[in-house]
Amino acid sequence: MSAFLLLTSIIIFASLFLYRMTSKFGVPSLVIFMLLGVLFSSFSFLYIPLEVNRVSNICSIALIFIIFYGGFCTKYIKDNSIILKAGLLSSIGTVITAILTALFCYKVLNFDLKVSYLAGALLSSTDAASVFNILRSKKLNLKYNTSSLLEIESGSNDPFSFLLTVIGIKILTGNNTNFTDLSVIFLKQILFGILSGVFCAYFGIFAFKKIKFNLKSSEAIFLSAISLLSFSFADLMSGNGYLSVYITGFILSRTDIRKKSHLLPFFDGIIGFSQIVIFFLLGYLSEIKNFLPVIYCSFFITLFLLISRFISCFLVLMPFRSPLNQITFISLSGLRGAASIVFTIYALSNLKNSNVDIFHIVFLVCFLSVLIKGGYLPFFAKRLNMTCDSIYKK
Repeated sequence: MSAFLLLTSIIIFASLFLYRMTSKFGVPSLVIFMLLGVLFSSFSFLYIPLEVNRVSNICSIALIFIIFYGGFCTKYIKDNSIILKAGLLSSIGTVITAILTALFCYKVLNFDLKVSYLAGALLSSTDAASVFNILRSKKLNLKYNTSSLLEIESGSNDPFSFLLTVIGIKILTGNNTNFTDLSVIFLKQILFGILSGVFCAYFGIFAFKKIKFNLKSSEAIFLSAISLLSFSFADLMSGNGYLSVYITGFILSRTDIRKKSHLLPFFDGIIGFSQIVIFFLLGYLSEIKNFLPVIYCSFFITLFLLISRFISCFLVLMPFRSPLNQITFISLSGLRGAASIVFTIYALSNLKNSNVDIFHIVFLVCFLSVLIKGGYLPFFAKRLNMTCDSIYKK
């Protein structure tokens, strides 16, 4: 136990130190966490065996807080068209991206059809924390309310990606799975996810009004418990726990919660730590020898995701007559990150055999996505004339 805690503290210190050293060169911090995980797993004296199921549970808890944060920290938006655009991008856009990516894996890379679908599902979501970590650190302010649109879209598309992933795992592992079974799974995930999210949100609002917390940190602890309750309540009913968590956070963000401005720094710290955990564990579970066989297909999938993401953004936003430079920037902002990693580890814990090393493919896609697009996102914003004069405010 002491050795494990010592190793954990060393990892956190190393992550923070390396981030400070490399941020001067524009290297995204998440890349550092991934490489650090690979480094620790490569040396036997630093390696501690971890069960995939245990890692999956740890990462799922971390993702719960990330998604709750995405909903809870969403700014109040008067323009309903922004919410509509973001909602369509997170749902229809995510499905389009998944289908196009799956077709590419099947037709071009010759993956098995079922594995191709799973790959598309795993890589269909975007990482809100990664995008806003970059935008805030570079103090960028975007035109056309693009920051708000990305904030809602990135935070709310993870539940849809998870839904597609659950269906993909069911197809790969289920015997005689038919359309009716998949339809029931889809409806239960959406219906119970929404009901659980709404119920837990209003339970939280009621409790905040009735309970007078004595400790200053009690509000933050209570909200953390609400987010965990929201996920577990939906999951027990076979609903989409991540959808429930996002809805809970989103509803709570629209209510007059005491000391909300003081709660945000607490969740900033939780999210920062959650990202370190998720990206480090992705690297920790990987093996260097397994990268070479999948590097070519990972590279081409990364390139094609630029196309599939642009097509989905174009199809969703053009009916609203959104400017082309905005559509292009939103498509480039679709970084793959925490959700793709957690869902992949979840799939790995449920799939015993596969003819494609989906885990290392997702690792390389996330790595390339964050490194290439994440590192140059401020450059793209300026080149596309998407920046305003005022600095980006949190």
